[in-house]
Amino acid sequence: MEKNGYIREYTVIPNFRKLGYEILAVTLFKYKKRFDAEQIKKAKKVLGERINEGPFEIIMAERGLGGGYNGVMLSVHRDYESFTALMNWAQQFYDLELDEFESFLVNLAEEVRYQPLTFSSLARHLLTLKQRNE
Repeated sequence: MEKNGYIREYTVIPNFRKLGYEILAVTLFKYKKRFDAEQIKKAKKVLGERINEGPFEIIMAERGLGGGYNGVMLSVHRDYESFTALMNWAQQFYDLELDEFESFLVNLAEEVRYQPLTFSSLARHLLTLKQRNE
């Protein structure tokens, strides 16, 4: 799978709860205008600077499409105050003109788990893809 480009890298999916995080947030963003190349470059620079300042809650941020939104972010938080602080920062994200956002918060302390993000669930998915393509 590596040779054929199906596997790009190896990484670890930690138990965020054991690391002290209580919330996983999925946030959808809607910006008033499309980003041009210069704005994308600026956004990457600002995010890179924020990451270098210390622990940073955002674990994924991408442009996308769906539900009237054009951006998505996954973040982990020690508490609701941490989540609120990140959302306040995101709203002030220089000149990208955030129109609206909506978040779905997952309580990581919840005992009932349906299908948590793990490598074993991802591996099962990849195996079904491989079988379908054969």
